[in-house]
Amino acid sequence: MEKKLTNKTKKSKILYDLLISNERNAKVSQDEILKLSFYDDTENYDQLIWGIEKINSGFWVGVDYFAVKHYLELFNKWKSKLTVENILKSLPDDLILSSKVQRILKNPQDINNYDSTHEIHAIINTIRGNYQDSFNFVLSESDNSYLHRKAEQATRKVVKDILNITKTNGLVTDDYILPDYFSGVDGDFYTFGDLQFLVRLDMIFDPNQTEKFTIIAEVGNEYGYEDEIFISVIMGRNFSKSDYEQLQYFLNDYVRHEIEHIVEYLETGELVRTNNDLTPFEYYTQPSELRAQKKGFGRRSKLEKKNMSDVVRQYLDYRNNIDKLSDTEKETLVKLLVSEEETKLRYKTLYDGEKYSIIIPLDVNTFCSLSPEKWCQPSYEESSISEFDGIKYILYDKEKNEKLLLVDIGVRPLNFSGDYMRLLDSDLKSHSVHKYMKDDLEMQKLLKLSYTLSERMEWGMDIPNEILEEMSNKNELTKIIYNIIQTNTDESRSMLTEFQGDDLEEMSTVPYYIEDNGYVINDNSIEFVIETDHYIKHILNLSDDEEYYYNLGTGGAYHHSYELDSDEINYIHDLLDSESLNDLKQLMVFVGELLPNQELPNLDDGFLNNFFKRYFESTWDNHIWDILDPLQDGLTENKIKDLEGTIESYIVFDHTEESDGYILGLTYPQLLYLVNDYNCETLSELMKFPINEIAEDLSEVYHSSYEFGDEAVEEMNVEFREVIEKIMDQYESDDELQNLVTNVSDFEKTIKDLGFFTRFGRYVFSDPNSGREVTIVKFDSKTGKVSYQIMGNSGLTSHISDLNTFINDVISERLFEGVTILKEEVHDLLKKHSFKLLNEWLLGECDQITHSDYPDSIFFKRRSDGKIVAEIDKKNELFLLHYNEIWSFFEKHFELENKEIRGIARDWLEETFKLRGYTPHHGQFHRHGSWKRLSN
Repeated sequence: MEKKLTNKTKKSKILYDLLISNERNAKVSQDEILKLSFYDDTENYDQLIWGIEKINSGFWVGVDYFAVKHYLELFNKWKSKLTVENILKSLPDDLILSSKVQRILKNPQDINNYDSTHEIHAIINTIRGNYQDSFNFVLSESDNSYLHRKAEQATRKVVKDILNITKTNGLVTDDYILPDYFSGVDGDFYTFGDLQFLVRLDMIFDPNQTEKFTIIAEVGNEYGYEDEIFISVIMGRNFSKSDYEQLQYFLNDYVRHEIEHIVEYLETGELVRTNNDLTPFEYYTQPSELRAQKKGFGRRSKLEKKNMSDVVRQYLDYRNNIDKLSDTEKETLVKLLVSEEETKLRYKTLYDGEKYSIIIPLDVNTFCSLSPEKWCQPSYEESSISEFDGIKYILYDKEKNEKLLLVDIGVRPLNFSGDYMRLLDSDLKSHSVHKYMKDDLEMQKLLKLSYTLSERMEWGMDIPNEILEEMSNKNELTKIIYNIIQTNTDESRSMLTEFQGDDLEEMSTVPYYIEDNGYVINDNSIEFVIETDHYIKHILNLSDDEEYYYNLGTGGAYHHSYELDSDEINYIHDLLDSESLNDLKQLMVFVGELLPNQELPNLDDGFLNNFFKRYFESTWDNHIWDILDPLQDGLTENKIKDLEGTIESYIVFDHTEESDGYILGLTYPQLLYLVNDYNCETLSELMKFPINEIAEDLSEVYHSSYEFGDEAVEEMNVEFREVIEKIMDQYESDDELQNLVTNVSDFEKTIKDLGFFTRFGRYVFSDPNSGREVTIVKFDSKTGKVSYQIMGNSGLTSHISDLNTFINDVISERLFEGVTILKEEVHDLLKKHSFKLLNEWLLGECDQITHSDYPDSIFFKRRSDGKIVAEIDKKNELFLLHYNEIWSFFEKHFELENKEIRGIARDWLEETFKLRGYTPHHGQFHRHGSWKRLSN
């Protein structure tokens, strides 16, 4: 996606790459990188690169821009004094042989031999005679940690380069040598202190491979080179953008693994060779392989925030079809690779009952080991687990075989706070702790849960008898219901029919079609059979308008997609993810709207639409709805979900929808509660009250809901990036893109100079004298063609032409008799376009030649027909233009006089060739003989 650099020096390219690679670095800004570059006079910005690395690795311990700036200034100030002799004279004898000092002594003036700003501080102060005892610790530290840090830095860089190639070049087969593919330096090496190597990368697309990707890596080759890493990345046909994160994790593992082999070589001087006769298990358990595997798996474990044991097991499963290790071999390998401390789970069991058990993990490792996978995934970390303040318990539901996260905001572990807890399932969806435990008295007591009467009614929980008895004293009907609860006999239940009222009839069973309202008496409940219209108007208490939205939320009505206005494209900037913003920035750099070191401007409403319409109107207009459709679908889906959620939240007593009606089932305690609450004398009266009232305007819920949903936004971002890819695919070279930018610039300058104004979103030129108008319908930035309409005395006519013809049409008397345009404005406008024509004719279509017979002249020979069309005579300071081919065009088409043409030609010659004082001529000044002789 990045625009290729041309005519750049090596050093400029390095700085450019540093700015691009650090464009979203929160630790060091692009502006700070530019400022630091002023203090670096090395050929390849070695000091700048070193400084950026130190800020990235030491930012949280105080190594920031200001610290690095100070030490770069200090280092260069004392650089001439940093000699082996001065250091040896200044340091105590016991430090001279330390691995760190020996590394620095290789070349004290090379900043890459210093592992930290502390080392620079220690060495320079020692030379200045200010040696301190604390320097002993800084300079005597083992080099093992140094090589480890360098290996981590190298891994980051290599993985970043490979991913860059993968994302930029797509699923193609090609081979690369890194880093010289990016640096342009043949034989270049990745250099991180003593760690130096190159990577031979094979990117292979295999449409027959079912796996999304496969990686093969090794260090060295048959010639014994210990500084080459060979990596093959084989992409299958099912690989997609969503797999880049997993590819990144695996690459970090493989690359760090192979780099560790090189580190081992630096320490031992020997590159371990593998015996090809080994079994997979024997191969994995070699000491050198165990060492490299620990580094590779350790890095991946850190990135994925997973246990080392889980990472190892996932890798072994990934390789199972190839290695075919037994279960015993796998577990043995896990034990060899994962330390005892890492495999030890630390937790305390708080409760272990028949249905549930509760544990409290004592560390993150244990928490992630015992949790469902999603709880500890990096993508969930910021938005989920870390969001929940409080003590985290894992609750195991034995009947459902499910783990749940119980979060208690109580300040003391093991002392549950009752009503201040959250319960989340494996997908981190919230559930009511009270509702989940409504049937388990032991858990209610343990968690200190209390329930309101309405909650007990809603969830069908047992109600204390003293409450039931109190409610029974309301009227005769409540006494009958209380008697049913106490005796539960056919006789007691049959007495309900005496209180059915006029609008209900007793039914033996629920009818297949519901035509009338009635009820069915069961042993433990009563079922009310209610016709649809009655249920919606009385039980739910919904108006006719709300009924439509109720049906939408319950699946009872067909719904079309909620229609977004195309104007919504002006507001999608807030939904762009980091990848889309990066692609947008690269495109803006591509067309010259941004410099590589500049950040994106604030994306205000309409910014995107204006930018894309300015440069890529046709492509943008053709794909606006590709971008908006996912949002439209997501918005519709979420509006329906919000309706469903609202309806569900108000339905206290469960009901089922049947043909032409509803069945509302109530337990006898629930029936007693309702009759008492509404003071009903009959069952018919109860059916007139809003038992399941939806006390919210469903129309307002639907129309105020405006969430697109994560999946829709993600899909929208994919479509947005694909539009950018389509745009980029249209331009195969920088020249084509530059032509687009020039076309846009010329067009905007033209309509401004001609006095166009905006009306209803289109550019319009109006002549009050003649009453004629020119309206621009469309401008194709790629071809430079203008589509426009002219309304005049002869009616409306449509035209498509290049910019020059368009200008002629607008200002010519043929179209606009009586149009008055100031002569100087016309001259300024035509001068600009005359320059463009001269550039095209003389520089684009001609070769510049010389001849021994005319040593003081440069001739412009047209390639298409070999004709000489212009000459620069340096001896006589003349600029000669062919009358028929060039000069007459300005006379006929632009209606310019000779004096004006000479002025334009003189200005062009001065601007293009820096030749001042020349006199342009035509016709009689042509040396017809010489021009004819030099023409083909």
